Amino acid sequence: MRKDAYLLVGRILGPHGISEELKVKIYSGNSFNFCNDREIFLQHKKNNDFMVFNIRQVRGSLKNIILSLKKFDDRDHASALTGMDIWMAKKDLQHPDKDEFYWYQLIGMTVMTCEGNTMGTLDHIIETGANDVYVVKQGENEYLIPALKDVVESIDLNKGIIIVNMMSGTEQNNAF
Repeated sequence: MRKDAYLLVGRILGPHGISEELKVKIYSGNSFNFCNDREIFLQHKKNNDFMVFNIRQVRGSLKNIILSLKKFDDRDHASALTGMDIWMAKKDLQHPDKDEFYWYQLIGMTVMTCEGNTMGTLDHIIETGANDVYVVKQGENEYLIPALKDVVESIDLNKGIIIVNMMSGTEQNNAF
């Protein structure tokens, strides 16, 4: 399996109830990617091997869902999957709405100010609940940039550039 063609979308937290159902933490922020008959890949926590399953049924919220798998009908087997990572083929992911992006699309992009100054590279993203925060690094310098419409002016996936409107007086290693 070529990992660059797949996206880590969640982790199995454990069995749910007395059936074969699984409680899953979603990383993608979009439970719509988990739909009936969708093929998923579970990464074994000890040897990193992958097992392929199809989703039978899904229910739940945006961050945690309850999932049942086809050809899987035993709570003991469900318990054995606890801690496994869930991967999906990128080609199967739902296309995000306009001005929405998957994190994997943004990480590694160059971040620049409206004035054309390069701030660095988007290293990772922190999920805060209210809004995401982009962690931009350049050498020893680090910026924390809230992912808000007033701050993020534009994102160009083709050019690999994010343009941000820095507040006056913001200096390196400081957050807004």
